[in-house]
Amino acid sequence: MHLRGATGGYFNFLVGLRIMGAKEIKIRIDPERCKGCMFCVMVCPKKVLDKDDKVNERGVQCVIVKAPEECIGCGLCAIMCPDCAIEIEKDQVLGDR
Repeated sequence: MHLRGATGGYFNFLVGLRIMGAKEIKIRIDPERCKGCMFCVMVCPKKVLDKDDKVNERGVQCVIVKAPEECIGCGLCAIMCPDCAIEIEKDQVLGDR
């Protein structure tokens, strides 16, 4: 399921997308690795991440990308994640989409 964000980026449970200036920022969360410690949620300066309302098959409330349009690509979430469950990707955007 994909949703269109207020800024026009597409995002879903696993991937958050934001186009910032000439860069596209993707946030990927691996639900198989996430143990729900919430370190990433606590350190995010823009409150991009949040706890999911659902519990996965392991009984864990994983982290979701709730506001990808707010992401500044600082990478603090990925740095703080003890399980390396978060990946930030910054791509150059060439022309309009």
